Amino acid sequence: MVLLLLALAAAQPASAQCPATDTQLPQSLGMWRHAESSTGHLTIGKAVEFTLTPSTGGTSDLQAELRFDAPKAGTYEVALSQAAWIDVIENGSALKSIAHRHGPPCSTIRKIVTFQLKSGPHLLRISRGQAARVKALVIQQ
Repeated sequence: MVLLLLALAAAQPASAQCPATDTQLPQSLGMWRHAESSTGHLTIGKAVEFTLTPSTGGTSDLQAELRFDAPKAGTYEVALSQAAWIDVIENGSALKSIAHRHGPPCSTIRKIVTFQLKSGPHLLRISRGQAARVKALVIQQ
């Protein structure tokens, strides 16, 4: 029984074992520390902080939509500061993600979702959020 408890404790993500700071982020996510307020648009490689609003239909879910332009086709990652649903809309259709992962240990990045995008305009839709303020960053790999 003790061995099982020790194994479960070791399996906990490092973020559960240390305070959330963003001092050790990889260079690709470095702009996370410098979020700006957004009014509905984001720029690739620049973190934004914005407010989620109640969804229509009387549910308690919070949502937001942000527009962005992918400068060229490729693999992009969307980092988010809270547990929420992430959709990227391209030409009117939601894209299927190609990977998901947690943010780096001990960071305030909750999740990272990867998409394959064409160049051009896109819509980032955040839904099923639970906190009113959220931070997001879209980077190209």
